[in-house]
Amino acid sequence: MRASRDLSEQQNVADATAAAAMFSSIDSCPKPVIARVNGHALGGGAGLVACADVAVSVDTATFGFTEARLGLIPAMISPYVLRAVGPRRARELFVSGRRFGAAEAREFGLVHRVVTADELDAAVASTAAEIARCGPVAIAESKRLVRDATMSLTLPDLAQRIAAVRSAPEGQEGLTAFLEKRDPSWTSDDS
Repeated sequence: MRASRDLSEQQNVADATAAAAMFSSIDSCPKPVIARVNGHALGGGAGLVACADVAVSVDTATFGFTEARLGLIPAMISPYVLRAVGPRRARELFVSGRRFGAAEAREFGLVHRVVTADELDAAVASTAAEIARCGPVAIAESKRLVRDATMSLTLPDLAQRIAAVRSAPEGQEGLTAFLEKRDPSWTSDDS
C-alpha cells in the first residue's frame, strides 16, 4: 500500500496487473485450493478467500471489502467476489466497506464452513480428504467449467480501473490517511 501511493498511474497498472496474475493463478490452479481463515480477511485478503474453491473459517474471523473506505475500488478481486457472493451482495459490500463476521460470510457464500478455532484444522483436513476422493482431471475440468462460465471482465480492464482510482486524488488521500492512521478528509465526526 505504501509503495502504491507513490507510483504513477502507469506503474500502478503494472502493480495491479501483477496482483491480477496472482489472483488468476489461484483461480486457474488445476488443483483444489482451500482457504483456511483464522483472523481478519479484509480487502485483498477477502479476495483470496473468494478465489479459493472451498473456504473454511473460524467463527471469530472478520471479513470486509474495505477499499471504498480508502477511496479505492476492489477491482482485481471483483470477478471472484461477484462469483462467490453474487452481484447484489457484492454491490452492498463494496459500497459500504463494512466489516462482517464469519456467520454472515457463510450466509453470503464467501465461506463454506464456519467452525471454532479448536475445530479448524480438522475441518480443513476433512475437506481436503473429501476432495481427494475425486478424480484430479474431473476437479480441474470442473474448476475450468465454472471459471469459463462466469468470467466476463478482462484483467487488463480491471488493472486500468484500479490504477486510475489509486492514482487519483481521492485514492491518494485514502492511502495516505490509512498509512497515517487517521480518517480520510471526506469523513467527518458529524456523519
